[in-house]
Amino acid sequence: MIVFERHRLVLGAAIVSALATSQQVSAAALYGASEAGATGGIQNSQTVESLVANVVSSALTLIGVLFFILTIYAGVTWMLARGNEEYNKRALSTLIAAIIGLIIVIASYAITQFVFNASIGA
Repeated sequence: MIVFERHRLVLGAAIVSALATSQQVSAAALYGASEAGATGGIQNSQTVESLVANVVSSALTLIGVLFFILTIYAGVTWMLARGNEEYNKRALSTLIAAIIGLIIVIASYAITQFVFNASIGA
């Protein structure tokens, strides 16, 4: 029963973190400054590239938070194992999977940046 409660706690923390990072609303959109600027002749200069960059940045932030939570969860599981080999193996496999996943995400981001910079010529 204690293991189930820990899983609920970790899942709840992950959901709260995801909601906190996904609810990024600019002050201009919140208070209607974009519409007021448009009527005054000021154009919104958000391009497709900046929109994609914002989405990728938010996704990488969410993934970073997820891997951080997994790392903390693996560490807590390892500390609470108290010599139980099953929990030690579970914690170690969770930690290794989180590190491998983070390396894959960082490598894919680096490859994507390299390809886009090479194709643009910058």
